[in-house]
Amino acid sequence: MLYLATPSGDDVRAAMRAGLLACMTTPAQGNVIPPGCLYASDNGKFGKGWPGEQAWFAWLKATLDRYGPDRCDGWTS
Repeated sequence: MLYLATPSGDDVRAAMRAGLLACMTTPAQGNVIPPGCLYASDNGKFGKGWPGEQAWFAWLKATLDRYGPDRCDGWTS
């Protein structure tokens, strides 16, 4: 099991590239997932980032297309 974190600094991104952490991302973050890192996607529904159902699925598909489903460790709602 990996801890999911936002890619918020050089040390965190290095730990992600080393496989020590995975990346959590949301539609509102706009973060780039570091190369080769596992990631999970949160829809932001319980915060201020919920984009709505259609926008969420469009963003999720774009994220899967960009980073690949093999690196996706899951999603939350």
